[in-house]
Amino acid sequence: MIESEAVYWRRRAAAVVATIVAVFLLAWIIGGLIGDDGPGDPGPPDMAGLRDTRTSVPPSSPPPMSRYTKTSGPTTTAPPTTTKKSQPKPQPPLKCVDAAITITAQLGASHYKVGQHPLMKIVISNDGQLPCTRDISRKLRELVVVSGDGVKRLWSSNDCATPEPDKDVRLLQPGQKVTFSITWAGRTSAKGCPADRSTVPAGRYYVVAKLGKLASRPAQLKLTD
Repeated sequence: MIESEAVYWRRRAAAVVATIVAVFLLAWIIGGLIGDDGPGDPGPPDMAGLRDTRTSVPPSSPPPMSRYTKTSGPTTTAPPTTTKKSQPKPQPPLKCVDAAITITAQLGASHYKVGQHPLMKIVISNDGQLPCTRDISRKLRELVVVSGDGVKRLWSSNDCATPEPDKDVRLLQPGQKVTFSITWAGRTSAKGCPADRSTVPAGRYYVVAKLGKLASRPAQLKLTD
């Protein structure tokens, strides 16, 4: 349908008005984006203000170290506690057992003449491995002369000896020897030391050394005229 001329011009006028309004709106939007900072060049942004803003915020505090280490002072390591063990008291030496003691009879010479005084010795030795104590008092030591057949007891060093009540306890080291000597007058004797005594004639005899119940091997003694 053919529009009238009046309608055509009204539409043209509306289009012009719409165009003007659009231009105005566009100009207003651009002006708002630029901003109204007043006359002159606004210049670079204020960097000092940015620095102030950064430093005005307090730095974050580090986590408390008490959760990790002690902060009350320097850490010292206590020395290890040592318990001093009490030393056992030294025990006194044990008594010498019979198996550790050896008794030996010795003579000054292999033979003597009748009327001489033979020298006799009793040797006590510790043949054990440890030091030990033993009573070797005079009343326990004895030298005995017996006949050649070993049957008759002729003389004893204890028959006429004065009794000694005191003990003589010695500490004997391993291998240590203790020697006691006596001379025999060559006459007979008996227990109780009777006065009736006779001279032993020439012949072969044996000497035995004793310590309590211990006895030595016989040592041969020869008496000659």
